Amino acid sequence: MNIKKILSSGSLKIKVKNEGMLQTHTLKIEKEISPFGPIPILISELPLPEMELLRIAKETGLPIKRGNLRVFPPGKMPKDLANLL
Repeated sequence: MNIKKILSSGSLKIKVKNEGMLQTHTLKIEKEISPFGPIPILISELPLPEMELLRIAKETGLPIKRGNLRVFPPGKMPKDLANLL
């Protein structure tokens, strides 16, 4: 997925597998303050399994947040995403 398209639209519709059912969820993009500057982060308002959060982070290249849990794509840290906004 193209990160620039996702950021310009402000949200992302994605299919996820939740408790054995394939569902379509809309994730909002918000700005979160980090020590390196603001970073874009996808917000999941509904409970999703951690493996699905990791899959979404890998596919989009953006971090995702559910409650207090934040999942970053493998090999990326907040400092790598600070220049996207």
